[in-house]
Amino acid sequence: MTARAPARRVLIVEDDWLIASLCAVELERAGLAVTGPFPAVAPALDAIDAGLVDVALLDVHLGPEDSFAVVDRLDALGIPLAFLTGYDASDLPQRYAARPLITKPVRMGHLLEIVRDLLDPGDNS
Repeated sequence: MTARAPARRVLIVEDDWLIASLCAVELERAGLAVTGPFPAVAPALDAIDAGLVDVALLDVHLGPEDSFAVVDRLDALGIPLAFLTGYDASDLPQRYAARPLITKPVRMGHLLEIVRDLLDPGDNS
């Protein structure tokens, strides 16, 4: 019997329950593990600090806060991310504008493509 490699973990930080749930289901169908979804910064930072993240999908605005503290923590650890947002890159602070964007409404095929690219940047299959 061969041991299976653990599923890659995708952190979802999204305050819209429906969007977060649909993304989580699609990622799990693709064989990925989902951390969260979390609707706020604090639990996302806790998950990152616990080592439960290989890649992240972040909404920009989470109610009264933004997700930039999460971006900065992920950057410090070298964990790739994409924004899951209705915003355009030009609406983001310049230091974040080059990040991959998954625009709302989310096309699940595009979401999976971005996540795969982030997890395996050299794999063009």
